[in-house]
Amino acid sequence: MAAYAATVTSLMKRAVKVDQITGIGMFAGKCDITNYNTTLVAIVAIRDKFRSGGVISVIGGTTEGGEWVEWLDASNSFKAYISNATTGVTEEVTTDVDVGEFDFVAYGLV
Repeated sequence: MAAYAATVTSLMKRAVKVDQITGIGMFAGKCDITNYNTTLVAIVAIRDKFRSGGVISVIGGTTEGGEWVEWLDASNSFKAYISNATTGVTEEVTTDVDVGEFDFVAYGLV
């Protein structure tokens, strides 16, 4: 059982302010979860673009493998889900799965 592994790529070097009053910034790119593990690990390449505790929202999408992702503030990482082909019930992806690449947009305090 390998550890959670994710690589973030972006043309942006830092989060860019989108609101001068509140200090909200935006950072976007692609995230490739090459080894999913149900023990989530912080994705510092996204979290560290914002002030400490400053991530407000991260919008993920559907991966190239068909899973979908949700950002969890508590772990600063993406949790991946898939629909069970037999029951149709949504469940968390199992450990040691290559979830694949997806686009994301993150908003937070800069």
